[in-house]
Amino acid sequence: MLNDTKIKALKAKENKYHIADFDNLLLCVYPSGKKTFMFNYKCPKTLKYKRLTLGEYPILSLTNARKQKDNLKIQR
Repeated sequence: MLNDTKIKALKAKENKYHIADFDNLLLCVYPSGKKTFMFNYKCPKTLKYKRLTLGEYPILSLTNARKQKDNLKIQR
């Protein structure tokens, strides 16, 4: 499970990579150092997984990203 200290400690690598929080919430770290929250969900019509970008860290906090994820789960 992520927290602000762990997120701040993540460093950029040569390729982008994902760190999982829980319940399909991901943090994507790009080579430029940019960090964005993403949500993986299964589309009920196609039964395929899709990825939705929620926002960029630190503009979108971890708490707000979790709230957005919960709201999206209810809507889906």
